[in-house]
Amino acid sequence: MSPPAPPSHDDPGGTADATAGAGRLAPGTLLRGRLSVEQLVARTALGEVYRGTDVSDGKQVIIKLLSPELVREQAVRIRLQQDMAIAAQLQHKNVAATLGFFTEGEHVLLVSEPVDGPSLRRMLERKRQGGARGFTLKGAYNVVTHVCNALEYAHGALFHGALSLDTIQVNSAGRVKVTDFGLARAVAPQPSFLGALGPAQAAVAPEIAGGADRAGADRRADLYSVGEILFELLAGRPPTDEGERLSAVAAGVPPELDEVVARCLQAAAEDRFHDAHEVSSALHAATEAALAVPAIALAAGAGGPDRRPPPPPPP
Repeated sequence: MSPPAPPSHDDPGGTADATAGAGRLAPGTLLRGRLSVEQLVARTALGEVYRGTDVSDGKQVIIKLLSPELVREQAVRIRLQQDMAIAAQLQHKNVAATLGFFTEGEHVLLVSEPVDGPSLRRMLERKRQGGARGFTLKGAYNVVTHVCNALEYAHGALFHGALSLDTIQVNSAGRVKVTDFGLARAVAPQPSFLGALGPAQAAVAPEIAGGADRAGADRRADLYSVGEILFELLAGRPPTDEGERLSAVAAGVPPELDEVVARCLQAAAEDRFHDAHEVSSALHAATEAALAVPAIALAAGAGGPDRRPPPPPPP
């Protein structure tokens, strides 16, 4: 049985996790001579999450202190260094920016853009507490379309690998932000990482979660995650079996959407959609009549910077 869900990855706009307690970094610790640690926010599958400030310009940052168990092996650190260098070049409105990645003493740390809003998991929990099953069809459509925009842009360089309700946040302006690009390819094979994901493990593609082909995983792993996220947003829970139809458990969902989810959730990567653009297009086609939505935001990186993603990392 999976352990309980960890707190949301980082919700700087909310309150710190009351159970977080003391972290390995004391408040006031200065990293790299400029990053001041302020408060432990949460513990996650990756490690400890802190609020901080870059004293050189006064800007707020998120500092993630990776769990020692995840980065003990030198090969993992090398892979992380390579992938985080690529992640730092991603510039898109739906991607939380990576601001730095470094080792200081025994600590391996990631610095990223703070997102002043909750994770999708926290949003879903609030909706359920309010009596709703989950997101409306329109709400889920909007979120997943923008997640696909982020993926289509980033997939020119690297895939996410651990996309879930915990790694997607919505800021105070309503903008969807995908967090933690560049981390999963190196750390996902670690049993301590997968075991700590809790409910988020349902969104991890089979080839990453337990398959023998982790080294061969590619962007289609993220398409599996998109299907699970879409199901969970609308049904309020993950699918209970491989053949469960979303339209049977979520009112107002057109049957055409069942086929989109089913194709995303194929166990074999080659049976899924080819890329995130195909998912966006299929999602639009399946919901157009129900929502009367125009064909928007389907181009790669729509609404983001007009630039190509950085080159892919080495194999």
